[in-house]
Amino acid sequence: MKDRSLEHLKEVIKIEPTFYRAYELIGDILKNNTESISWYLQAIKIISLELDTINNDINKSIQNKHFDKI
Repeated sequence: MKDRSLEHLKEVIKIEPTFYRAYELIGDILKNNTESISWYLQAIKIISLELDTINNDINKSIQNKHFDKI
């Protein structure tokens, strides 16, 4: 079961490489394994990039005064 789950999650990553949850789940499956750390770090990297994008979008909206009423 564990091997099939890993295979499916790796297929998900091939289809959608920015789906951080797949990386996180692989880390969970490999728990207490040093390999799991690299999967968690990849998930964190993706989340960080997404947050940067959101932050940039918010800043652009503020600069363009899309939030005048806030």
